[in-house]
Amino acid sequence: MTPATQFVTLRDGRRLAYIDRGPRDGRPVVHLHGGGHSRLTLHPDDALLDAAGIRCITVDRPGIGRSDAQRGRTIADWGRDTAALADGLGLGTVVVSGHSMGGPFAVAAAAHLGPRVERLVLAGGLPPLDDPAVFAGLDAFNRRLYTVARRAPWLVPLLLRRMVAKRHRDPQAFHRDYYADAPPADAVAAADPQLGAMLRESQLEAVVSGVGGLAREIIVVARPWGIDIGGVTAPAVYLYGADDHVVGAGAAAAYRALLGDALEIERVEGAGHLIPLTHWPAMLDAIRTGGPVSPAPGAPRRAP
Repeated sequence: MTPATQFVTLRDGRRLAYIDRGPRDGRPVVHLHGGGHSRLTLHPDDALLDAAGIRCITVDRPGIGRSDAQRGRTIADWGRDTAALADGLGLGTVVVSGHSMGGPFAVAAAAHLGPRVERLVLAGGLPPLDDPAVFAGLDAFNRRLYTVARRAPWLVPLLLRRMVAKRHRDPQAFHRDYYADAPPADAVAAADPQLGAMLRESQLEAVVSGVGGLAREIIVVARPWGIDIGGVTAPAVYLYGADDHVVGAGAAAAYRALLGDALEIERVEGAGHLIPLTHWPAMLDAIRTGGPVSPAPGAPRRAP
């Protein structure tokens, strides 16, 4: 059973919705969902969190799920929201992890919180899309989506509304079609009764208040991120699936260029894009022990 959703109120009156799982005295992790998902996306076996001693907080970003929208928000803005969430929960240092489109926002959180971030863990994180070769490495769906986001951002909400309407007409068929060409590990997860149901529920929850929040995220990640990378002081690890064709083979190298040689890169054999679901123990290991002890001296960190 999914724990109850809770809320933290920010200084400007907005509320962030989150779910707090795992032992209260465990290592706190703020885990950021991928695009089109919500705070509900997390491996359902909480016994794994208990065994790892990890307290995992999943949170809806502004305009997603039950979190209030923030007009004109940027990726960098998320750093302040993460700090407010940590303060509201009485947390000192935290681990920040991000999956897929949660990757840029995880970097923003690490940049803003600086030494309060113990470790930065990225799983199949969407890379900066400035490099044409990196952009070309995305799957066909994402290349089309981010091309529209760059050239005609006003079209993004319209496209998302069409997708949402199609999903509502027949959620099972939409889910089946969406994962029809997925890597084997992802297809198995999507077809699993428990994981598949969780994915469908999370996607529906993401747009429960409309598509505006998701549309804004797609638009801002398609452009230069505007993050002060110099603020990232935590050791970082990037996990990628050997069969991940969503963000492409160049994603890890793009993050290495962004975060410098201190970034540890780990290839997960047999994994596709849904590493937090199909290989959750590998992520928990990265959260506990992954990454170098400290950034390499003089490692370059550049803003995308």
